[in-house]
Amino acid sequence: MVPQNDGHRTQSLSMENTSTTEPPSEIETDGAPPKSRWRRFVHGSTPGRTRLRIFGVALGSFLLFKFWLIPIKVVGFSMFPTYKPGEINYINRYAYAKRAPTRGEIVSIGTTGAQVTILKRVLGVPGDHVYMRKGRVHINGEELDEPYLEIESGHSTVAPVRLKEDEFWVVGDNRMVSEFRKIHRRRIIGKPLF
Repeated sequence: MVPQNDGHRTQSLSMENTSTTEPPSEIETDGAPPKSRWRRFVHGSTPGRTRLRIFGVALGSFLLFKFWLIPIKVVGFSMFPTYKPGEINYINRYAYAKRAPTRGEIVSIGTTGAQVTILKRVLGVPGDHVYMRKGRVHINGEELDEPYLEIESGHSTVAPVRLKEDEFWVVGDNRMVSEFRKIHRRRIIGKPLF
C-alpha cells in the first residue's frame, strides 16, 4: 500500500522550512523594490512633491534676487567702521517705494547701473541748508550730532548748499576718504538690509 500524501502534513513541513530561513532584511511593499535611505533622503517619500518644492524654491529665489534684493560686497573705506571692506549685504529695492529717505539712514546710490552702487549716509533732506566746516556738518545753521562717527571727521569744508525738491546730501561715515555730494532721489536704489 502506498501512503497518501496528507495535505496537512505537507503544509506543516513547509512551515518548518520557512522558519529555518532568515527573514528578509527590508519589507517589500506592493512588489516594488525597497528604497534606500539615501534615495529617500534626497527625494523624500513622494518624489513628485519634492520636485515641486525644489522648483518653488528655485523660482522664489530667482524672483527675490531679480526684483527685490541686490547682493553687494563692500569695497573701500568710505563707510568704515559702519561697513568694513569684504562684508556682504543686500540692498532692499523697495525700502523707499512709499517714502523718502530720512536723515541718518544709509542708502545705496546707483552709479553706472543697478549692479554698481555706493553706500552713503543721508544727512541733508529736501529744503535743508547744508554746509560743512572743519569736518562737522551743519544743517540749517546748527551742528549735526553724529554719534555713529568713530573716526576723526577731518578738516573738510564744503560751501553751503540749499537742497531742492527731491535732492539729498549724502556722505560716508569715514570723512577722511569719503566724498560729499548732492544727489537726486531717482539715483537712490534702496537701503541695506543690515
